[in-house]
Amino acid sequence: FSPDAIFYIKSVFENNKNREFLVDSQTGTRLTFEQMHLHAIAIAQDLNRRGIKKGDRVAIVLENSFAIALIYFGCLYAGIVTVPINTSFHTEDLNYIIEHSGASLLVVSKNTLAKINITQLKKKTIKLLMLQIDGNNNKDYSTFLEPWDILKLPFDFQFQSFNNVFSDDILTIIYTSGTTSKPKGVVHRIVNLIDNARLFVKVLDLDTRNRFYGILPMTYLGGY
Repeated sequence: FSPDAIFYIKSVFENNKNREFLVDSQTGTRLTFEQMHLHAIAIAQDLNRRGIKKGDRVAIVLENSFAIALIYFGCLYAGIVTVPINTSFHTEDLNYIIEHSGASLLVVSKNTLAKINITQLKKKTIKLLMLQIDGNNNKDYSTFLEPWDILKLPFDFQFQSFNNVFSDDILTIIYTSGTTSKPKGVVHRIVNLIDNARLFVKVLDLDTRNRFYGILPMTYLGGY
């Protein structure tokens, strides 16, 4: 495909600012391309401020939501590698993936926190963020968890998305189900997944008239 994956992503957001990008059927949240872009910038900046930089890995244990999409794009904008973990994994495998992937930061929610071995992670240098939306904070959680309201992060319009990020950089590491042994991480680069998506759209003849209804886990490759 031409142009390259990074230029393509930029052009899509630039040319569709006012169009609807995503609808979360569970919450009713609707985001335009421009809103997605701005929230992604804010997330990228916030992760950088936390010391998470290009090439670092962020593990994500969340159920399907618009928040996952925002975090994916925020990481992409900063060249940060996502490690999505399917919530159906057994706790032992889930914690193995967090450690094996070398994640610097872990994002969980109220609903997925029980899957995490907090005691084990406290011994590591990994940072933990508890996803919060619209200030729905619960102060009863461990002080080891910091509330993270991604919709209230400030925008800095000086931030340059994709700065020093290239098409052949790693986008995500998806772990296998580990049915025969321990889960194994499969590396996917930006150009591979973007071109795969573009080919998918071309073969199925999808365009701006269509909507795509996603029901697969967004923490596994099909949903991603």
